[in-house]
Amino acid sequence: MIRAAAWSLPVIALAVATPAAAASIPGDLELAFGATSYTGAGCATLASVAITVTRGGLSAAGVPVTVTLPDGLTWTDGTASARVLTSSGTGEVVLTALQAPANTGIYTVSASAESIITTARVTITGAVGTPTAWQNYRLTSLDRNTTFANVPSSATPLGNNYFFADNTLYWGNDRNVGGLVVATGVAEAIAFHGNDGDYASAYVGGRWVSYAGNSVSATYASVPSSATALENNYFLDGTTLWFKNTVVSTSVVNARGWHGGNTDYADVLIGSTWATYAGTGVYETYSAVPAAATPIGNKYFLNGTTLWFKNSIVTTNAQSAIGFRSPNNDYADVLLGSTWVTYREGGGVAETYASVPATAKPLRNHYFLNGMTLYYKNTVVSSNVGSAAGYYGGDTPQSHADFVNFRDSGLCTV
Repeated sequence: MIRAAAWSLPVIALAVATPAAAASIPGDLELAFGATSYTGAGCATLASVAITVTRGGLSAAGVPVTVTLPDGLTWTDGTASARVLTSSGTGEVVLTALQAPANTGIYTVSASAESIITTARVTITGAVGTPTAWQNYRLTSLDRNTTFANVPSSATPLGNNYFFADNTLYWGNDRNVGGLVVATGVAEAIAFHGNDGDYASAYVGGRWVSYAGNSVSATYASVPSSATALENNYFLDGTTLWFKNTVVSTSVVNARGWHGGNTDYADVLIGSTWATYAGTGVYETYSAVPAAATPIGNKYFLNGTTLWFKNSIVTTNAQSAIGFRSPNNDYADVLLGSTWVTYREGGGVAETYASVPATAKPLRNHYFLNGMTLYYKNTVVSSNVGSAAGYYGGDTPQSHADFVNFRDSGLCTV
């Protein structure tokens, strides 16, 4: 039996949270920050942060403790690599050289020793006028002052203003600036655009749940817990493809969900033939596309260096590619040889992005991340980006556009 493969944006899996105040193995080492949270001003040196090290209730001296900083926080010498510090004779490790970033945000510092890990949050408040670490851009500028001060800097951006951290799903928009907690105890989550809004599928409380913004829009009790969430309300469990609570097919080899024109779609390989489903029914069939091809979204398929759109070959020189919806059309950003270009509806090259390095990672919707530099088409959006997710958004047909959620902790000038 060929096991089905699910192609989607990365689904964020369960991460076991560690208590901030203490962590221990019975009868062994114990680590604890002096407080569960700390505060500081943007670009300032933080007050001392103490970590106590005990063994059997007694101070433990000479224990190597690895301190790891999140993106944004640095040591005062400008470096950010993890450091191994040794506990003193009183069983303490005192951090006196932590430098805050410029932008407002929540940053998590971790300490570990002998497989024990403990964490503490540091809330930084930037100067008046500085943005928060998490931002939402429309094209190349901040969208309606939408920033997310309540989302930890360690979160993973899922796109469409959703973020995942410590088994918690967050979301926000211009009417919920700062960000809201959508759900806790979340094991997996994936975000997407649908019906002029931001949506997420999440496994929480022993079932799959669909959220519209921060509200439950549907529950899918019929979908097994072992299923993998694809985009746009599709789920793949072995060779069984579900759309919401309905079985679409039990003979699926590969599948990827996507959005197009306010309809939920999936590109599906059944046997050796690719097809697009709209909801639960076949919309189109692509018998010319090889079964070995990878679905990259929106009716685009990549087989080696050959890019297909439906039944037609777009190019035979695609080194990398990603498909997506951008206002009113299906696009693919493609590394054509050593130059990034975009194709619209499988036609000829629609635009060329010569300024974007060939080493950049395509994020969808014409966004690219090269190191810490974020591009939109040929324009640099920011040069201090830790992570980012491009997406198709807008709450009305007139407002549909290319967007990106990204983390920029801000640079301090001397």
